[in-house]
Amino acid sequence: MTLKDYIGERAEQEVRTVIAYSLTLSNDGKKNLASTIRSEAIDSTSVIVSDLLNKIAVVIETGSTEE
Repeated sequence: MTLKDYIGERAEQEVRTVIAYSLTLSNDGKKNLASTIRSEAIDSTSVIVSDLLNKIAVVIETGSTEE
């Protein structure tokens, strides 16, 4: 396993953890979490990371992976 593969797997696990956690939150909690994630996306210097964080925020708010 390469370092890139390892990092990708760990990132995927962490995203799943955040989304699972969001399922336990109230609607306001989900909105707050999504807002916090979007703030991090704005601060990110990486376009790829920013796009990923915004997609995670959408999943948290809508409960769907459909765009």
